[in-house]
Amino acid sequence: MAPDNTLVAEGENRRERDHDPTAHAEVVALRSAGQLCQTWKLLNHTLYVTLEPCPMCAGAIILSRVKTLVYGVDDFKTGSIRTVINLPDSSCSNHQLIVIGGILESTCRQQLQSWFAKRR
Repeated sequence: MAPDNTLVAEGENRRERDHDPTAHAEVVALRSAGQLCQTWKLLNHTLYVTLEPCPMCAGAIILSRVKTLVYGVDDFKTGSIRTVINLPDSSCSNHQLIVIGGILESTCRQQLQSWFAKRR
């Protein structure tokens, strides 16, 4: 979301379709937003995701300078924002990221379970 609350970009997991291990939904959305905004610095933007980002996505979010990350469900396997590791608050982070977790948690959990059930 842009500072004026307009939707800038969206992403979905495209790893299988694109044969690209980096095509997580967060990375796809960040790439699209960067192209649309004509900058890699997504200052004052908010990124909304269903599942707590993995290490790769957390790194991309930090590097993109997104102002706020909102996520629904903690990821106890690879969560890299608050659950398993905390990249935003670590010494390797060069950006102050605002994090809001647990938003619409049960709805997000149900959506994720449904999505994974279709792929198994």
